Amino acid sequence: MPATYPILIHSGFYKILRDSQTELRVRVRKTLLRLREGQWGGGTRVKRLAGAAQAVFEARVDAGDRLLFTAIRAADSDDPARLTTHLQVWDIVRHDEVRRRTRRNLVAEAEFLDFKTLEEFEITEPPPEPAAALDEVSTDGTEPLLHFLIPPDGFQSRSGEGITGGVRWYLAPEFMLAGESEFQRMIDQAEGELELKLMRDQYEILRAPGPLLLAGSAGSGKTTIAIHRLVEARSQMDAGRLLYLSYSPWLVDYARRLYRDVMIARGADPRAGSPQFFTFAELYRKLIPPKDAEARADLVSYESFASWLKHGAPRVDAPLAWEEVRSILKGACLNLGRPMLDERDYYDLGRKRAPLFVNERPEIFGIAQRYQQWLAAAGRADQIDLCRAAFRESRHGRGGKYDVIVCDEVQDLTELEIAFVLALSADAGLGGVMLAGDTQQIVNPTGFRWAEVRQALRKATGASTVPKPARLRRNCRSVRPLVELANSILTLKHEIFGRYEDDSLEDAIVEGPAPIQIAADEKRVLDAIRNFGPRCAVLVLDETEGRNLANLINTTRIFHVRDAKGLEFETVILWKLFASSNGVVDRFIRGGSAMDRDARFKQFLHHLYVAVTRARRHLAVFDGPQPHPFWTAQRFRGRIEMEDAETLGRLFRESATAGEWSAEGRYYFERLRYRQAAECYRRAGLLEQETVALAMFAETMEDWQRALSLWQGIGQLDRQGFLLEKLGRHAEALDIYQKLGRAAEIERLELVLLEKQGRWAEAAKRWEDAGNPTEAVRCYQRAGNNARALTLEATAAEAQKTWKRAAECWFSVKSWEAAARCYRRCRDTRKAALAMAHHHEALTDWPKAAAAYQRAGEPVRARECKARALEAAGELSKAAKAWERLDQKDRALQLYQRAGNQEAVDRFRVERADIRQNQVSFVRELAGRGSYRLAIQLANRRHAFIKQRLDRRGWSYSEQDEQLMKERDLLDDLGIECKALIAEKSQVWEKAATLWRRIDKEDRAAIAQAKAIDAIADPVSRGYALLKIGKYEQARDAFESAGYNKGIAQTQALVCEKNKDWKQAADLWQSIGDTVRCAAAMGHAAASRQDWLEAARWYG
Repeated sequence: MPATYPILIHSGFYKILRDSQTELRVRVRKTLLRLREGQWGGGTRVKRLAGAAQAVFEARVDAGDRLLFTAIRAADSDDPARLTTHLQVWDIVRHDEVRRRTRRNLVAEAEFLDFKTLEEFEITEPPPEPAAALDEVSTDGTEPLLHFLIPPDGFQSRSGEGITGGVRWYLAPEFMLAGESEFQRMIDQAEGELELKLMRDQYEILRAPGPLLLAGSAGSGKTTIAIHRLVEARSQMDAGRLLYLSYSPWLVDYARRLYRDVMIARGADPRAGSPQFFTFAELYRKLIPPKDAEARADLVSYESFASWLKHGAPRVDAPLAWEEVRSILKGACLNLGRPMLDERDYYDLGRKRAPLFVNERPEIFGIAQRYQQWLAAAGRADQIDLCRAAFRESRHGRGGKYDVIVCDEVQDLTELEIAFVLALSADAGLGGVMLAGDTQQIVNPTGFRWAEVRQALRKATGASTVPKPARLRRNCRSVRPLVELANSILTLKHEIFGRYEDDSLEDAIVEGPAPIQIAADEKRVLDAIRNFGPRCAVLVLDETEGRNLANLINTTRIFHVRDAKGLEFETVILWKLFASSNGVVDRFIRGGSAMDRDARFKQFLHHLYVAVTRARRHLAVFDGPQPHPFWTAQRFRGRIEMEDAETLGRLFRESATAGEWSAEGRYYFERLRYRQAAECYRRAGLLEQETVALAMFAETMEDWQRALSLWQGIGQLDRQGFLLEKLGRHAEALDIYQKLGRAAEIERLELVLLEKQGRWAEAAKRWEDAGNPTEAVRCYQRAGNNARALTLEATAAEAQKTWKRAAECWFSVKSWEAAARCYRRCRDTRKAALAMAHHHEALTDWPKAAAAYQRAGEPVRARECKARALEAAGELSKAAKAWERLDQKDRALQLYQRAGNQEAVDRFRVERADIRQNQVSFVRELAGRGSYRLAIQLANRRHAFIKQRLDRRGWSYSEQDEQLMKERDLLDDLGIECKALIAEKSQVWEKAATLWRRIDKEDRAAIAQAKAIDAIADPVSRGYALLKIGKYEQARDAFESAGYNKGIAQTQALVCEKNKDWKQAADLWQSIGDTVRCAAAMGHAAASRQDWLEAARWYG
């Protein structure tokens, strides 16, 4: 049985078939089917063509048409390790043009079809090794075609994989060739393609387990593998959710179309369980509820940021500042509750993580703060703000998880966005995640490194090891000399700054012309490139130079290198890049030191690499009349050739059809390069498309009035309503929406107009009925109905499971149980207890309220509730004391009065007495009720006041002062009297007697003194106390009762002295040894006799 050969259809031939008639397609299908089945004889009449060095075949389609094909060994799609023979169908030609066709390259990448003359043979069946090289089968160089058709016994081709990626080959599926209707359907699918044939390394990466990190240059097949991975996943699961993400709207649209084409090419329904294709901005908007501020915020672009920055910090490099703020200050902050890193965290970042502005971080931090304030004030947001809001919603379950996630152009992502993507995975192990990117496409350093991505994977999965990035090293887009030049630049960068994991040299696949350097007068060069055609561009590094050049040659297709990211051209000229290098290149050429620490030189080399790789086929360099010495270094020898200015005229072709200009305009328009699209449409004569592109450009520049005028000029209403809103012309916008029949926009604008008229309550009710609680809340607040606003906000927050905010709102409207419920959901037990305390308080359940306040850490409120509980229980005095301890004096006084506690009432009255007024009567009143201490306290306070007042008078007193002095003295007496009464009450009789004597109340003093003596238990002490007050007989009795003779003698002596019986007294004093008193008595005796000398002797 003949071998079966998979058929590969060249992309150009596929387009020919799509444009051909049905009859030709029928004949082509039959021929392809016979070739696939190995039926090369008979009507197929396969021939090995004369003249081609490789085995090039023709197959008969009909009497006049022939298919050109070759045979190669390629990876089997089911077993990539095995190489099998595939047939490559290149073209269909008229029979007499076949040989000439082989000399004509169909595409630039097919130069291998050039040949040397060989013999021609007709073939009846496929050779044993149709993909073998001729020099393999004819080792001696003789009769190569004969050996090719009849190889030696046991011969087996050693040729490697024939598909290198330089040409797009579609794999014709078996079902497509099996039936006429399927073949016609597959050819006719609108804008579609067939499934691309992958190379071995691409198949291996496609089947690798996740998480998969894929690094590769532009054109290396990253997006193709990404889409095949989605297709494979859909074929293996019935109900899984699939997601494709990229920053680029064009790339997302291309991926969506490619998925559809591959599914159709495999005979599957692309609509069944189709993946979701989103740009990041689209996904963010989908996740953020429409009512949230971020959902309504205008998105800030780089252009908006640059315009804002120019006013506040004109000397700061806007592109670099944008990347630093976006990618580092905001994008590296993983705290979803903060808009950006705090100052300390930012300063602590390492140089690798944040390579820019290492020494200017304080200034950049200030710019970031002002930028964030501007966003808030203007009601705007950038992509990182949207990411943070969407991330929060995703964490709350909004949007769900995805089983398979493919993220393209990951080098554009910040740390926060990478964490967001990983968090979308339904698999904790991230087995369904693929992240693809190219670090060489980063124009402005952002700190993105694959090492950081791997760290994020480790953090997300908890795994100790994660896979390294798989690499696609083949550059399938640019010709070999361009790739080799780019590699030389990258090697130079490695030598100076070191090699990173993210850097990788590329393998060249497609042959082509070498880059050229033009050293000529600038006018000659300008004349050569003026009016250049499609698929050509000029790249600069200086914006001023770019603007001047654009004016000189009247084109918008002059790009700064950073703006050319994501674009590719057949022909590129690099215009005076070295003049914009700020001298760092000259310093390098002179052998300057410490180049490894010069961030500007590193950035220049990166820009140069990006600029070179924008070209697919032709690259020219112009730096002035003399060649720049940078290119004459040994490392670039043979990489770039000198040419004159006229050569550019051939490369930058002027002639182009209207269709080619239209296609070029579409290319730019899809990639959001609207100015360039407008120019191309103008050159194509498509004035309406030109206006559309100009209008879109005006919108990107936020020139709303110009954009509106352009849309109005061509009568397109779709964008006018949006622009009229931007201009504040809401009534006109409403009229546009009514003409378009956009019910949602009509309702929204009607509400906007209600608000403009200040009819807030009506607007609030309309918003509420429309199911937009956020707007309803805002309007209820403006209407003064805060209770309704908070209730709506609480309900919405609960629905979104934003428990903390719901709890706060319920708390504000005093829905205590609801507040407690929500606080418990967000695990805030203290505030939950506080809410329940308020609830019990509202029910006057004071014991439960007290307990809840205690749990909430509110001891004062707990004691208040305990006081209320005592009050409610009728324990008024205890309640009054509790309130008094809480410093609630008025409430305590009321309760003391109700409880009849006069002492406490008096205490409060004394505290509150106006000491500026006479207080004598009140002091007497207090004393009369036995509140002696309070009376003393009040008297002292009033006394101090009087003293202070009198002291200020000096020596001059008025009648009023006399009254004050009398009041003072009276208060002093009253105070002493109260102290005496206190002493008596305390039975301190001696003190009482003393106090009574101070105010001349001898009778009270005597009574007190007597009681003091009666209280003395010791008869001797009592006798002496009686002696002291002249109670001699009572004293003698006391001494006699104690048998205390000395005391008796002392008493008798004192009685004798009282009776002036001095001699008897002296004898008594002598008897008890009191010589002093004896001498005194003898002196008194002598004096009574007028014996003065004797008296003097005794007294002396």
